[in-house]
Amino acid sequence: MDALLLSAAVLLAYANGANDNFKGVATLYGSGLVGYRAAIALGTAGALAGSILSLWLAPGLFARFTGAGVIPDPVIVGQGFLPAVGIGAALTVLAATRLGLPISTTHSLIGALAGAGWAAAGTGIDLPRLAGLFFAPLLFSPLAAFALAAVFYFAAAAARRRPDPGQARCLCLGKISNLRPAAAPGPAPAIAELSRLAVKTGGSDECRAFYPDRYLKITVPGVHDLLHLLNALTVSVARGVNDAPKIAALLWLTTAGTAGSIVLVSLAMAAGGLLGGRQVAETMGRRITPLTPATGLIANLATSLLVLSANRLSLPVSTTHVSAGAIAALGALTRRGNAGTICRILLAWLTTLPLAAALAALLYRAFSSLV
Repeated sequence: MDALLLSAAVLLAYANGANDNFKGVATLYGSGLVGYRAAIALGTAGALAGSILSLWLAPGLFARFTGAGVIPDPVIVGQGFLPAVGIGAALTVLAATRLGLPISTTHSLIGALAGAGWAAAGTGIDLPRLAGLFFAPLLFSPLAAFALAAVFYFAAAAARRRPDPGQARCLCLGKISNLRPAAAPGPAPAIAELSRLAVKTGGSDECRAFYPDRYLKITVPGVHDLLHLLNALTVSVARGVNDAPKIAALLWLTTAGTAGSIVLVSLAMAAGGLLGGRQVAETMGRRITPLTPATGLIANLATSLLVLSANRLSLPVSTTHVSAGAIAALGALTRRGNAGTICRILLAWLTTLPLAAALAALLYRAFSSLV
């Protein structure tokens, strides 16, 4: 069974990477700040780093997702239980990924634990404890993300003027032929034959109008763009910290050990993100609502704050629910949200737990019959 359990954990980690690695950087892609390849590379690198860091930052999540205290110990250590949980959750996540629907691996794992536990122990599951430890944080997280993103949105609107994402630095290398835009009405401006460097802030057309001689456009990211990039990396790291221990917990009965389990899971998550994340990327980045660099930054700030806080408290929140909730909030506030996409995502969330539970229960019955 060790080989089966190892395969189940790797499959779930791969599915998690395909469905989840892009969520931290979805706003970068959706707002046009970076392309898909750069976004998924950044998201995967952050998730990989966060997965390794989870050894020190989130040991409580590893212990919590073994099922101890919720499922009877004899069931957990029995043959077939943990493989059924891992494969049931993995098949659920892979099906959603194929449809381009972002769902929660955490939710899938909870459903699989409940389903396989019910098949093995019946009423022996501690359902109130399961609800208190897992369901409450998961139900709370998208609502909290929605509210926090709304607060950030109104605060940003009140505190600052929206930046122009098309601004650039134009560096003139030759003579400046005139002192105002060539297209300006009125008499022709005096010619100033100045052989010096000059710097102008503006778009390419504006620079060309002021400086018709040779010039070099140098795009300098604004402070908000740099903050957006750093924050997206932070969300990706936080996602790795939050998810890797949950999947690695499946391997606690093997000889891999905690560190070996985390490394294996981290590599499988990275592979899933790089090879299978395109459909979910389109949904998160472009189909929920159109994003700008400013609104994307707001969504990412809300996501990072909530996920990092949850990691600190060892609360099993879903990065999916938090990120999608924040983006949906901006769609509602700007009145540009795609209701059809949001409804499909909500339907996927509602069916994640029962589907994972049913699959895990069936798999447990099948594995038990082989022993």
